[in-house]
Amino acid sequence: MLAAIAITALLLLLLWIAGTVLLTLFAGVLVGILLGGLGHWLNQHSPLSEGWALAIVSVALAIFIGGGLWLLAPNITGQWDQLGSSLTTAANRIRTFLSQHGWGGAVLDSLSPQDLTADLRSIVNRILGVAYSFIGAIGSIAIILFIGIYTAASPDLYKTGIVRLFPLRHRPRAVEVLEEIAHMLRRWLLGRFISMLVVGAMTAVGLWLIGMPWALALGVLTGLLDFIPYIGPIIAGALALLAAFAQGSSQLFYVFLLYFAIQMIESYLVTPLVQQRAVLMPPALLLSVQVLLGVFFGIAGVALATPLAVVGLVVTKMVYIHDILGDRSDEESPRK
Repeated sequence: MLAAIAITALLLLLLWIAGTVLLTLFAGVLVGILLGGLGHWLNQHSPLSEGWALAIVSVALAIFIGGGLWLLAPNITGQWDQLGSSLTTAANRIRTFLSQHGWGGAVLDSLSPQDLTADLRSIVNRILGVAYSFIGAIGSIAIILFIGIYTAASPDLYKTGIVRLFPLRHRPRAVEVLEEIAHMLRRWLLGRFISMLVVGAMTAVGLWLIGMPWALALGVLTGLLDFIPYIGPIIAGALALLAAFAQGSSQLFYVFLLYFAIQMIESYLVTPLVQQRAVLMPPALLLSVQVLLGVFFGIAGVALATPLAVVGLVVTKMVYIHDILGDRSDEESPRK
């Protein structure tokens, strides 16, 4: 008993110390699962071998990401500079707005102008910090991509290495669990990326149609943050509303309606269609995991909370409920 407690404590300590590294490795595995799935699909629908299919998928993805950044980066960079200045202006307009109302005056009286300005700047910096941290994670993209390519190129090598950590009698079941995890993560990634593309495109086009500056930058940001269910759209919407506040009350109203409409379309149209082939996650469980990992590992923990929750659900269902408890009432027929 004491040995089990000591081992558990040691593992938790290791997770705490090397959490960021482990999250990077996990992100690389996700990329490997995505590349492997795309390569397998291309292999099944063309005369190409597995190796050539993976190579073509990897090069195509690199060209897509590199070409997109090369085409969009100058425009987005300029828009981000303007957006940062606009957020400062919006903070000053909030102070002016509060001073024109009785209840707002009471708030201002309880704070010194210096404190209020500092608080507003702090809020703006925090929102921007989350956005920049998320986008700044692209700096680790090379490591993650290399891990993903190596994982996709030799999946059996790494799967065999993990399986050999288990006793002989449990190895066949370990293979089943790992294959189910990969299958569920592949489904989740596909659904997430479809939602990201749809939401990002609708946001950019919608903001451009209502004459909102920085439409492209906000559209890209909204699409990226949509990778994080629930929390990501809230952050993107708050940032867009703050930017719209600097443009006037009419723009603020239109941007609010636009983001509200996009979220309704995603919730009632895109998500139901995607979830027919994706993974349905209980919202309360997902939010709890996001908050927990966010506290320990920051934005990286929040971003990877959902795929980690998918892994946890698969392991809990197959190992604990099915094998330990012996309850297989929800077990589905084998996948084809």
